[in-house]
Amino acid sequence: LFCLLVITLLVISTTYDVYIHSLSSLSSSDAENPEKKAVTKFPSINRSNGYEIETEELEIEKLLPVVIEDIVDTKKTLGTCGQILLCFSLYSNGAQLFNCESQADSLKCLDGIRVLSMTWIIFVHIWFHNLMPGAADNSFVALDLMSYNFLNDLITVRGFIAVDTFFTLSGLLLTRSFLKRQEKVEGSYLWILKLYFLRYLRLTPVYAVVLIIFQTILFPYYSNSPLWPRRVNEHCYKYWWKHLLYINNIKPVFTGDCLGHTWYLASDMQLHVISPIILIFLHRFKFIAAVIAGCLVLSNWLITGFISTYYRFGLSFRE
Repeated sequence: LFCLLVITLLVISTTYDVYIHSLSSLSSSDAENPEKKAVTKFPSINRSNGYEIETEELEIEKLLPVVIEDIVDTKKTLGTCGQILLCFSLYSNGAQLFNCESQADSLKCLDGIRVLSMTWIIFVHIWFHNLMPGAADNSFVALDLMSYNFLNDLITVRGFIAVDTFFTLSGLLLTRSFLKRQEKVEGSYLWILKLYFLRYLRLTPVYAVVLIIFQTILFPYYSNSPLWPRRVNEHCYKYWWKHLLYINNIKPVFTGDCLGHTWYLASDMQLHVISPIILIFLHRFKFIAAVIAGCLVLSNWLITGFISTYYRFGLSFRE
């Protein structure tokens, strides 16, 4: 029933999207050519021989009425419900998904870094989940063999640090957009509140649907196997609100078993909250910003060293 409801919503949204795009195309084409000429053929007598009749095309300028008022102004009539409905359109979302054009001021070199990092992360996750206890009986033996070679150890075992490249790219792009935006609104930082709100609004609706509907309500019915009940975790039922507040990566209860990979969203959101505060100092007081950045880097090293020493973590995954 739920799948039928989703398919129906997709069909209705896509049909509605195609309809309003056709109206928009008609409106733009008529607006570009508001005056049209009617071409009529009239017979004319060739006076050289007096009797031979030829036809020639005579253009008679005649204004053909174009009633643009009859065309629906889609932008004004969509409203909030219409815009929400279009979020499920395969027509617009597919066009945006497969659009390979980039903006003129974009850093195209970052696209290659994204592709390599994403490929690396996907490979490591597939490798790791196939070696999880329960999926393979000799998982620790395979893990030891994979990490014995330096290249394998670098690509697989140490591949978990590949996600740090996305943190770096996110910080770079945030700093770049912040400084460019601040040049246009010199002296005012109120737009940062709008930045927080738009980012939360952009991520949370889809995140909430996946968390509440798919992961909490429908997850127990995805499969049926001897190991499947172990995958159903109570954390999603108890601590779903931590995900919506983007604090699911913070103790005392680490909800890693409930959409464990979303720890990145929480960390990225927290960094987006803190970063503009540092960037304000970078824009106004560069020396203070450098001191703050240096202190943060140093604290990161010290905290990592303390945790590794306290819990006796080794230098490699095997230790």
